[in-house]
Amino acid sequence: MVDMDYPLQGPGLVALPNLPEISNIRRVPLPPELVEQFSHMQCNCMMGVFPEVGKAWLTIDSDIFMWNYEDG
Repeated sequence: MVDMDYPLQGPGLVALPNLPEISNIRRVPLPPELVEQFSHMQCNCMMGVFPEVGKAWLTIDSDIFMWNYEDG
């Protein structure tokens, strides 16, 4: 094991060079049909994007939803 295996843990944190900052390029609202699904959530949700194919995903409990975030 070397120091860079876990670079952001422990005292004396090691800075990682050349990591781009996360910035807000544009906002895309969730489709209204998905916002409505949050009222049925019991315990967990997760969300992410597949930028290579222009898709976003959302899980609410055991359900998964995918949509084209370019045009909703």
